[in-house]
Amino acid sequence: MLLSWFGKIKNIILTPFYWLRAYPPIWRFLNRSARHRYREQAPHLSMTQERVVRELREQGISIVHAEELLSDQNILSEVYAYAQQDFPAREERTETKTYFVELLGLRPKLRSLDPFLTLALTAPVLNVVNSYFDLWTQLNSVSLSLTQITAPNSPALYSQCWHRDPEDIQTCKVFLYFHDVDETTGPLQYIKGSHGRGRWGNLLGQRPPRGRYPPEGALERIIPPEDIVTCTGKAGTLIFCDTRGFHRGGYATSHTRQMLTLGFVSPVSPWPQRFELAFDPGSVSLNEAAYFALDGRKKFLWSLKTFS
Repeated sequence: MLLSWFGKIKNIILTPFYWLRAYPPIWRFLNRSARHRYREQAPHLSMTQERVVRELREQGISIVHAEELLSDQNILSEVYAYAQQDFPAREERTETKTYFVELLGLRPKLRSLDPFLTLALTAPVLNVVNSYFDLWTQLNSVSLSLTQITAPNSPALYSQCWHRDPEDIQTCKVFLYFHDVDETTGPLQYIKGSHGRGRWGNLLGQRPPRGRYPPEGALERIIPPEDIVTCTGKAGTLIFCDTRGFHRGGYATSHTRQMLTLGFVSPVSPWPQRFELAFDPGSVSLNEAAYFALDGRKKFLWSLKTFS
């Protein structure tokens, strides 16, 4: 009981701190080193990468097939093969999102040759993410989830409802579908322009250090249907998405959905990395941006372990 009250008091005391660091001019100032590094070594983007970055900036979301984006198809083959293995020893669920089975566990331990890690750090993916942020980013999460079938007419729960993610004032999550996804397979849905730069960016905004879950039906009364994107697609569909914007997914009624999620944030995000490394990043051959994505986070006095 005492620890519970201590946590609540800590939350109250630190909340103004998180509001302050989420103020855009201060956020940009704190990220100045990562911005400088990016601009010193700005990557050359292919036409496909340029399109993805442009759509991210304009809409907060971009959809592309992995084969169109990746120059090295061997990476994709290894990712597919790795995702098909059995993960029974590491299957975990959160207390709230019981419709998701996390096949790697809630805090996976990643080895240096992990195909999912290779995909996250490959230039076509990381260059798009860094270009969207206009700075060198940090890899914050790696998860392989299996969405369970939800019983018909069951109420939507947690991330099945519209929400904004809390990790940062600008985020990018990369979703990879391993199976064909239609309207009955729990597709990701996104409200175009609800990211920080968009038309709906200030509508029911974040509440640092938390995200935002608006009341049921609140957004539907305001957002026109044409601004809601339903991300159906074939196996191999890649979705780049600023999840500060309103999104939802995982309400599957006919088939399960297996999906890889790679989460990227700025270096000053207070949210801790949700994975562990089973190797020293300095012991493997990585370019500077990839090394920074793994091991370049500055250490701050406060973290959000109380909130997460």
